[in-house]
Amino acid sequence: SNYLQNTPNLPPNSFFNASGRAYPDVTALGSNFNIFVSGAWQLVSGTSAASPTFAGIIALIVAERVAAGKSRLGFLNPTIYSIGAVGQDITSGQN
Repeated sequence: SNYLQNTPNLPPNSFFNASGRAYPDVTALGSNFNIFVSGAWQLVSGTSAASPTFAGIIALIVAERVAAGKSRLGFLNPTIYSIGAVGQDITSGQN
């Protein structure tokens, strides 16, 4: 609540879940990704793998929409929260 009360220029509360963590809960597989660095393959894990994966999926969706003559997606928070539960809700486990 401190962040929400003291951060200037936030979008309207209708654009995000103000009763939760105030940003969309999205993720993707983030364990044992093969990446090519300096001429060699290596495994990485964590948000460094998951975040670009999710962003890439959204980019592919936008590209398909534009190719079909449709609009881009714009700010995703209202859309994500209006859809409701999408995918699998992870509520317990280990990191």
